[in-house]
Amino acid sequence: MPLLEGVRVIELSTDAGIAACGRVLACWKAEVIKVETGQDADCDICEKLFREVLDSGKKTIKLDLETNEGQACLDSLLAGADVFLTGFAESSPKWPVPDYKGLSAKYPSLIYATLNAYGSRGKLSDVKGTGAISFWARSGFTGFFGEPDAPPVSPLPGMDTQVSGTFLANGVAAALIGRIRTGRGERVETSMYHAAIWAAGLFNATSNYWENPRKTRKRPDAPLINSFCARDGKWFYTAIMEHERHWPLLCACLDRPDLAENERFSVFRNAVSASSELTALLDDAFATKDRSEWLALLKEKDIPVGAIFDAHEVLEDIQAEENGYIECYTDEDGHSVRVPSPPTHFIGDDKNGTA
Repeated sequence: MPLLEGVRVIELSTDAGIAACGRVLACWKAEVIKVETGQDADCDICEKLFREVLDSGKKTIKLDLETNEGQACLDSLLAGADVFLTGFAESSPKWPVPDYKGLSAKYPSLIYATLNAYGSRGKLSDVKGTGAISFWARSGFTGFFGEPDAPPVSPLPGMDTQVSGTFLANGVAAALIGRIRTGRGERVETSMYHAAIWAAGLFNATSNYWENPRKTRKRPDAPLINSFCARDGKWFYTAIMEHERHWPLLCACLDRPDLAENERFSVFRNAVSASSELTALLDDAFATKDRSEWLALLKEKDIPVGAIFDAHEVLEDIQAEENGYIECYTDEDGHSVRVPSPPTHFIGDDKNGTA
């Protein structure tokens, strides 16, 4: 469904988050024109990943913004645009990026969208920063995960920019609706820091009421909500919310009927007290079969369970492919490539319901 058909977006940035925003808007059928300046990617693999994941569906134009001609060309593009996407502090003495104040005076209906590290106010407003620091570190994300005595986990590359860029695209869409009512554009801003705070919003909010130390899988608060490793070294996750209802079913899957009536484990409050012992018992039991076998056994008993995929398994997942979450195409080198698609779907014209 071409929801943004007729909307023209000019994208000028070397930032992956801005590129992600443009990719989402292109998926919604906006005309996205990416301005390339020759400073877009600092390595071949980065350029390839940009093209495959973040630049699909866009048009491109090369401009030399160090020249008057290049600046005039950019101004001509903006004159016919609905949205201008640019990274905060992208300007340089050689090629200044037009600011919101100047552009809004010249083109009052233009929506000016930016992504920055920490926001436009405060002592860090001029710090460009990276997602590893502003999204992952300062927000606490790297410290949320892992065993209590382990170092903070390493950031997942690209997650910060794609999450932040998607939030920015939502803001652009809202500003387009607002413009229908007012006739005026708007400055839309997202910071990677705020995106991370919001993404972990419920967890952060609980800190008003109790401490949130890192949890160990060896002693979980709910013993049947945990990860387990199968015989083949592959992991899976059980999410058994109704402990006492599912416990006998789980014991049947484990071929341990002797444990079904053992109140040390069958009664939830007792199982919590004995969670270390129970986890060790389950670890030993689940190490006797391959993951595929456990998934089949547990699903047959209607026990909530799922595989913990690695990146290759995600790209090959038939569930993702059938829903249009993964796009398949042949790259310029003739290789078959599978890449993620933006996550919003409008159930309409095509077979996948993809925008």
